[in-house]
This record gives sequence, structure tokens and C-alpha cells, in this order.
Amino acid sequence: MTDSKKKQSIWRRKIKWPRPIAWLFHFIFSPKMLRVYLFALACCITLIIAFYTVENIRGSLAWSQHVKELRAAGISRDFRDYIPPEIPDEENLAKIPMFAAFEYERIPSKTKRNLWDHREVKVKWKDKSWGPLKNLSIYYRTKRNNHLFQALDNAEGRWQKTEPTDLSQLQVYYRGTNAFDLKWPTPRAKSILENTNIIQNWAEATNSFPYPKQPGIPAEDVLIALKKYDSIWEELKTASQQRKKMRFPLHYNELFGCLLPHLTHIKSIHRYGKLRATAELVSGKHQEATESIRLMMQINNGLRHETFFISHLVRIANIYFSIHPIWEGINRHAFKAEDLRTLSSEFENIHLLAELPKILRMECSVFAATMEVMEEHRHTFYRYFGPGTFDEKKWPGYWTSDSYMNFAPTGWFKQNMLFYSQELRALEHMISNVIQMKPNAILSFEAHLKQSLEKPLTTYNVLAKQLYLYKNKESFYKSLTAENTIRIVKTAIALERYFLEHQKYPKALDLLVPAYLPEIPLNLYNGQVLQYKREQGGRFTLSATGWEDTENKDPQGKPMNRANITWSWPPNEME
Repeated sequence: MTDSKKKQSIWRRKIKWPRPIAWLFHFIFSPKMLRVYLFALACCITLIIAFYTVENIRGSLAWSQHVKELRAAGISRDFRDYIPPEIPDEENLAKIPMFAAFEYERIPSKTKRNLWDHREVKVKWKDKSWGPLKNLSIYYRTKRNNHLFQALDNAEGRWQKTEPTDLSQLQVYYRGTNAFDLKWPTPRAKSILENTNIIQNWAEATNSFPYPKQPGIPAEDVLIALKKYDSIWEELKTASQQRKKMRFPLHYNELFGCLLPHLTHIKSIHRYGKLRATAELVSGKHQEATESIRLMMQINNGLRHETFFISHLVRIANIYFSIHPIWEGINRHAFKAEDLRTLSSEFENIHLLAELPKILRMECSVFAATMEVMEEHRHTFYRYFGPGTFDEKKWPGYWTSDSYMNFAPTGWFKQNMLFYSQELRALEHMISNVIQMKPNAILSFEAHLKQSLEKPLTTYNVLAKQLYLYKNKESFYKSLTAENTIRIVKTAIALERYFLEHQKYPKALDLLVPAYLPEIPLNLYNGQVLQYKREQGGRFTLSATGWEDTENKDPQGKPMNRANITWSWPPNEME
């Protein structure tokens, strides 16, 4: 037999397996075992179907029962019930040409890369140039430069830290490289001119702010620089007198994907108005300053109809911008009685804590609607939350955002909706106790937040606990502090009105009632009267003590006080 025939016979020869291996092979692939495999597979499929069915039914029933209970209490979980009503264009301040750039539409994207591409729709803006508000800034550049802004951090002034606006420093800043003819107005201004890095940045920047050939009074020079935006300010002022209402055309149906670009620009308007009103007061233009503050507050009050929590927080920040020139004007006795009555009326309709429950209901309703959309269209997850929103290390077990979105039963989405709704409902109750100043309401509020944040992550709450509104408890404290601040501002205005009439401040706050205040405002934190003290130089101090923070200790080991608010003037600025 030739070699080729031997080789061919080897390949054709049947393999003779050892008897145990051959028996095991025939046993595994025998018809009997194949029937066992099919039965086991059917059982697994049945268990999976049963698991999904039970979880879906459990979640749906729990959520439906919860919604019925809320409906019986007069609370809706439909976000459409919290959308503010439409306003005719001729009455809507948000419909002036200046704000037209914030209108947009969604169009399908042709460059969708994969199923999880959150850019499946594009945004088409009505005005790509962003209109005249794009460059509204009291600085040369909107992007901070370490050298250029290092010496200007405190120049704007912060009344919360008893820091008045340093107009002489800003005068140097607006003159830019032409500031060498000044004779060192203040030590801080001198530090700017002696810093070669800052001067070099000035030389590279474009000084687009106007300035007089010869430097004059700092406040007047600052007003000259701010004339750059006079056209914007006058347009807002004229339009606000004709249009008392304000509602931006938000796309509420986009839920958490709704864009809010106007908030940034409205904040820049208030930052500009803060400096303008302060300079006007120092220059003796009290009527113009009062009108500037009134305009700021009217625009800001228009945001109260936006029931998004981020709009609420921006509104709080804008309120602090509006308070600063009031603080400077009262301490300098720059206002007249009529000005103070106008400002007092602007604060009468601000009730931040009373508005918070409606905002929480809107947030919960938007979250529920978002979950319902993601139940049907799992790929929309990143459209609403964006990649990187959730910390992948903080998911229960081996779940990740992608695996959860792909394999989670729809009942789990309902359970997240239920958890979020119950938590915010309890938070509403706590806020109501704070408003009514019940004993230990603040401590109960803080304890509830701490307990909620410490609850372990499960598949029933992972989506709810990853949200900003749930994680950041400081956001709620901002509302409490702002509400207390408004009470201090109202009292300060009443004190100044008393001073203008009697040429001195009262010995006690009781003397303000009822001529200047209907009642004495109480400290929201402890239900006690605000702390009041007359100071030398025709000034006063108002303060509201916060609550004890049991988690953080001072160097002596005692609980630290939180949210202390003080209205006072720096001692070195007193005559």
C-alpha cells in the first residue's frame, strides 16, 4: 500500500473514543436529554417572563394607587397642569426683539451615529448671533483670565460679606492702559497698576468701554463706561413700562431636555444692573437707581412662572444682585422716602418658600413623564440626562446606566417615579412646617434630608437618587436663606423710612408697626424677632441667626451655626 493510500485511510478511519467518553457524548446528545434541555429552557423563559410581568404589575399598581391618593388631595402628577398660561405677545416682555434669540426648534439629525446617540435631534436657533445680550458684560471678556480678574474679584462688592462696591478700582479697570494718569485712588487700584501681568493683558485686550479723557469722580466714570449698553437698558426700561407680564416660550414638552438659555443672559442683566444702580446712587441719581432696581426686580419676578427648579435658583441669585444697591443706598442714606416705598412694594409679592411646593410638584411631574417616555423609547435616556450625568460606580450591584436602560422592567421605572414622588411629597410637608414656624421645623427638615440621602441604592430608586434635585440638599437651604433675607431687606427699608422721617433710627423694631411694617418679621430659622442694633454714624445692624449644624464642628468641638445673615456696614467705612 502506497503512502498516499495509507494517509487517506487514516483520515477516513472512524475515531474510536474511549468507552466513558463515548457514553458521556451519547448521553448528553441523546433525544431524552434534548427534551430536558428544551424543558429547562422553557422554564427559564417562563421565569423571566413571570419576573418581568410581576415587576411590571407591581410597579404599575403602586404608581396608580399613589396617583389616586394625590388626586384625592388635589395634587396632579401631570406636568401640563403646571405650565403657566399663555400671554398675548403685546403684553409679554419676553416677546420683545431683544429676547428673540432664545427661540428655537428641534429638527431631526442626519448624523445619528448609534442607538445611544443623544444628538438624534438638532437645535435650530431663531437668531444664531444671540442678539444684543450676547456681549452684555461689565468686563472686557466673558471668559475669566487669571491675571486680569485676580484684582477684581471683590471690586463688584458683596453685601453678604459687608463689602461695598469699589468704584475707584472699577474706574481704573475701565480706563485700561490709559489709567496711568490716576493718582492711586485706593490701595487695591494701585495694586492693579503695579501688576505688569494685568497691564499686559489690558494691552492685549480691546477696550470697548468708553471713558473720559480726564479721570473724574469714580462713580461718574463707571456710569460713562456702562453707557456702552444704554440702548439695551433703555429698551428694557421702555418695554417693561408697557408690558408688565413675562413668559418665555419654553418647550415644556421636552421635559428635562428643555433648553433654558435665557437664564444666563437674565443673570448678566442683573449683574450689570447691580453695578449701574450702585454707581447711580453714589452719583446722587437716586431716582434713576430706584428705576434700575425696579426694572431688575420686574424682570426677575417674571421667572416665578417658570416652575423649573433651576429657574428658581437663578431667581434667588438675581434677588441678591438687586439687594446689593439697596444695601449700599440705605447705608449711604442715598434714597428718598418715595424711592423706599417703591422698593418696598417690589418685595411684597416675593414668597419663595410658598412657591417651592409647586416647583417640586412640577419637577416630580416632569420626572414621571420622562420615565414614561423612556419606558417606551429606551434610547432617549441620554437625550434627557446626557452622558456622564450618572456616576457609574454608584449603581446597585453590577448594573450600569446602559444595562439598566436595556434590561430593566418597565415596573422599575414606575417604582422610581413612586420613590421620587413620595420623597418630594414628604419634603413639601417639611417646607409647610417651616413656613408655619412650627417648633424644631428646621431641624426636622434637615434630618429628613439627611435620612433621604442615606437611603441605600436599589433598582427601585437609582434613577431618582441620581438627580441633582435629590442629591443637592444645599439647593433647598438656598430657598430658606433667601426667604429670611427678604424679611431682613423689608425691615431695613422700613428702618430707613423711619430714619428719613425722624432723623434717627428707632430704639426697637416695635416702633415700625404699623406705620412702616404691618408686623415685625420673624427669623424663619427660630421664630424669634430679628436681632437689631443701632450703630454710630447713622447706621444699624440687622441679623438672623441660623441653626446648629450637628455634622460640622468648630475648633472647640461645638456645632457650627449655619445660614447666619447680617445686614451691616463695614466698620472702616463708617464716618
